[in-house]
Amino acid sequence: MEDEKMKKIIAMGEGLIDFIPMQTGCEIKDVESFSGRVGGAPCNVAAMAAKLGGDSAMISMLGKDGFGDKIVETLSLIHISEPTRLLSI
Repeated sequence: MEDEKMKKIIAMGEGLIDFIPMQTGCEIKDVESFSGRVGGAPCNVAAMAAKLGGDSAMISMLGKDGFGDKIVETLSLIHISEPTRLLSI
């Protein structure tokens, strides 16, 4: 049997920042601070494929702002090809 290699995964869709409350046991209106984490289903798929040793890339509409920069930097840390920035704000 030939050596099987994982095919490249190209995820297309949203990359976003999830805001995770830093306080628990209170209503969302009473939360004082949040932690920003990169998320979005396509980002998560590309990230898990890369963490499992696969070759993955991302096509998404990202702003040229701090949120878009955070997504690009986070994905590059886990060796996902830089998302194509289709949106310039």
